[in-house]
Amino acid sequence: AARGEGGRRDRGRSAKGGMAAKKGEVGERMKAMRQHRPPERRARLGQRLQAMQRQTPDYDLKDLGRSEHVGPYSCEMWQATRDGKAINEYCVAPKASLTGGDELVTATHKASLIAADVASASPLMARAVSPIYKLYGKLDGFPIMTRHIFGDKTHEETFVTSIEKKSLPADQFAISKGFTQVTPGKSDAGN
Repeated sequence: AARGEGGRRDRGRSAKGGMAAKKGEVGERMKAMRQHRPPERRARLGQRLQAMQRQTPDYDLKDLGRSEHVGPYSCEMWQATRDGKAINEYCVAPKASLTGGDELVTATHKASLIAADVASASPLMARAVSPIYKLYGKLDGFPIMTRHIFGDKTHEETFVTSIEKKSLPADQFAISKGFTQVTPGKSDAGN
């Protein structure tokens, strides 16, 4: 991540901190809106919000025990559920069968950890989203097909059509002029 001139931060510098700040802003706006409502409506809304915060969905990931072929890939079907209802199906190709599979799966697991950490800035978001990323981080392969389920029907399917591995020039990762590198999550007091 990088910091621009004048102290502005580039995207991703501290995504978790940004989420926490945004949550605080939204909380203050909601609090102001509640104050203008009649007392009985405020009480009902407060009860609903507390109930939502107490509810923690139960996520699970299970092997469906069947294989499929997606394009040139053979893969195993997995299903993610929330409170016992199917939300996604993944056709997971073993990393050994994919070009750069070890690197791809390692990067996916790291991204899952980062996403779960960012979501942890908001307790409500952490309960609803973090478990999904934790499940995704358990897959020992790469989902070459993701099927999103809404109700009993497939809502959307996403497919990987090809994977290639190539080196990219180092200058594509250079920090732009006027920015300096910072480590996300570390204090940068005094800057």
